Amino acid sequence: MHGGPFWVAMSQYSANGGRQLKQQRNTISPLLFGMLAAVTLYSQAGLAAPQVSDPQSYKLGSISSWSEAINVGIKELALSSPATPAEMDAIVSAAAEIAAGYGVSVYREPELIVTDLFPASVAEGKDVLLLYRGSTLDRYLALKKRQASLVKTGQYEGVAREEIAREFGRLLSYPESVIDQKLLGNGVKLAGTRAFDGVWKSPTISLDDERWLIPDAACRNGCSELSYEYMHDLLNDPENDEVSVVDLYRDTQEFNRQYIASLTRPSTLDKWRDYDAANDAALDCTPEGDGLQHQIAAPPAIKFEHRGDNIVIRYEYWNAVRNIYMDGRAVPDDVEATRLGYSVGRFEDDALHVRTYHLTPSQINLMGNKFFMSSDAEFYEKYQLSDDGERMDVWWSVFDPINLRGPYTGRMTWLAAPGWELDKWSCEAITGEY
Repeated sequence: MHGGPFWVAMSQYSANGGRQLKQQRNTISPLLFGMLAAVTLYSQAGLAAPQVSDPQSYKLGSISSWSEAINVGIKELALSSPATPAEMDAIVSAAAEIAAGYGVSVYREPELIVTDLFPASVAEGKDVLLLYRGSTLDRYLALKKRQASLVKTGQYEGVAREEIAREFGRLLSYPESVIDQKLLGNGVKLAGTRAFDGVWKSPTISLDDERWLIPDAACRNGCSELSYEYMHDLLNDPENDEVSVVDLYRDTQEFNRQYIASLTRPSTLDKWRDYDAANDAALDCTPEGDGLQHQIAAPPAIKFEHRGDNIVIRYEYWNAVRNIYMDGRAVPDDVEATRLGYSVGRFEDDALHVRTYHLTPSQINLMGNKFFMSSDAEFYEKYQLSDDGERMDVWWSVFDPINLRGPYTGRMTWLAAPGWELDKWSCEAITGEY
């Protein structure tokens, strides 16, 4: 482990207790949500209704509850308990009358749309009442028609299939996190950018995890792509069987130093020689001057969140929040430069690609090699998941015509950390003491 301002800060962070594993908690909503939750367990999860002395009154009671929810704007669409055609005949008129009292309409659906949101057997051979207001029914029927078209053309798979389920969940006013849980609970592997959602951990804070590979741990701060492959080759060379991993890592560090030197312009190297680490901005507990590369490669955990058309990345380091615009927008010219810049992304070939512009100057620390990044620099990132979704490999490249002769590409790895949440970053200023 090399020295430097970040490691001083990290040692203090560890001394103060480091991170703690936190379990996610569900909060309880107001009384009406409690009542509706009980109905949901039976009417929308495919479970048998509880034993009651008057099943018909129970079903009509749930109609009243869902109608009130729609009336006050909690839900757009609600479903009654599935019932046989004969059972539905007995209650449909009374259900419509109850719903009308709340200004809600009723549609009898003999073939409820089947998605991965619920088990296919939930309403098989049964009728369901759809409770709604306004144009919600039109949206439901359009969704059902779109699904049928995808099935007919052989395109009902992957992202398209998942999106049908998501649209149905949104009609039912489910939060995206609930939709995710239901899909995962039904054995669906999330597709697209949502597959990245959740907390991810680095080797530095979880070396006891047996999923790590030696190059992962050695490159925890972001080796260059070339040095990562260089170390991989060293580890797999039979001639190095008796050489310690530490020595192989040192060999890799030297390889990376020479590689950096070949890329860095002389003026930048001269500037770095005058740098005083004791005045590093990070030691003063201010993120300014500590740029995007360090934010990307810092060991504390990170969290991906899908928000509408965009992705939010939350970093435990500096408690930073970064927005990735995924709506295809062009990068505006008049945006003020910041240390995290302006990021736009796209999803292609099962990988998340991000480009970042409008960055303020900062320093970059690369496996013990450092240089300055100019305001002309741009970043490119690629996030790629393993087939099981447990591993996230990251490649990032910095393009800086002022300081570099060509792009530098770094590489590091994260592992999924279900059950983790981010801690609040704390820092004690030690400027001048390093």
